[in-house]
Amino acid sequence: MELVDISDLGSEAERRESSSLSEGTKDMKKIKKLSYNDLEFIRRVIQKELDFHGVKFEDIQALPDGMLPDGSYWFHYYTFNTPEQHEEWKKYTMDEIKNCRERLNKKQQEQLFSMLDLTYGLRLNYKS
Repeated sequence: MELVDISDLGSEAERRESSSLSEGTKDMKKIKKLSYNDLEFIRRVIQKELDFHGVKFEDIQALPDGMLPDGSYWFHYYTFNTPEQHEEWKKYTMDEIKNCRERLNKKQQEQLFSMLDLTYGLRLNYKS
């Protein structure tokens, strides 16, 4: 999956240009391009995880180079602090995947979630 710079999620260029996803597995071939609707989907998924910290997506977008005033990146600073937070985010994200990608089977939906969790998910900051 090609990484999408979140500072450009709202730009006109991103709406017109689609990003190709990795075709490493046969199941993932159905998930080929990110459209504008997919970029909005990613924005909603990121906003959901930021909601645990009372932060708005627009605030993160406005950060120069994604850096907070203390010098840390936002995605290192904000974390999932409990297993329940991560599970709630996973449930929300899986529901969003089902709504945006109706033609994917359960296995493909799980694979897409795993890619999103790795690419855009916050760090886990709790002991299992």
